[in-house]
Amino acid sequence: ATAIQRPIWLREVVSIGGVEVEIWNVHLEYLLIEADGASIAAEGDFVNGTPIDGLRQAAELCAYADSATSRPIILMGDLNAPQDTPVVQALEACGFDDVFTLTGGYPATSSFPGKCMLTRPGHYADADSGLCKNDLGIIDHVMIRSSAVYILSVSEAHIVDTGDASDHNAVSATIELANSSQQSIN
Repeated sequence: ATAIQRPIWLREVVSIGGVEVEIWNVHLEYLLIEADGASIAAEGDFVNGTPIDGLRQAAELCAYADSATSRPIILMGDLNAPQDTPVVQALEACGFDDVFTLTGGYPATSSFPGKCMLTRPGHYADADSGLCKNDLGIIDHVMIRSSAVYILSVSEAHIVDTGDASDHNAVSATIELANSSQQSIN
C-alpha cells in the first residue's frame, strides 16, 4: 500500500453574535487494510493499535490550539480512531471534550462503517463478500474546546444514518456559545 500525503484539517473562523469561533474539519491518518487482511500503518509503526502518524497529527492540532489561538474551537471529522484510543485521549488531554462524553456517553450506533465498502459509486458490497469491515465504533467525532472568555456547551448529540450518501454515518450535535458569565450568545 502507498501512503498518500494530504492536509489533515481545514480551519475556518466564523462570527457568532460578534464572537469569533474556529471551526476545524479534520481527517487524520488511518489504518490501511491489505487485501489479505493484514494491517499496516499509513506511516510508521503502531502504539496501542493506533498509527503513530495519527498521534503526531493530534499533537499538531493540540500545539496549534495551545499556542496560536485563544478562540473557542469546534473540531469535527474523521479521526480514524475510536473513543478509547490514544488519538482521542491526546485531544482530550489538551482540552477538547467529545460531545458524546458531555451528553451522557457514546451511543451503541456506530459511525463507521455506516455501510460496507463501495464497490462503485452508489453500490455497496454484500455483507458476505469480504468487503465489509468490522464495526469500529465511533471514529467520526465532534469535539469542543472553550476559551477563557467564551464557553461552548452541548445540549444533544447523536448519530445520523446517512443512507447511501457515505460509508460513514454522521455525528450531529447542538452546540451553544455563552460568555464566561453564562450569558447565551445568539
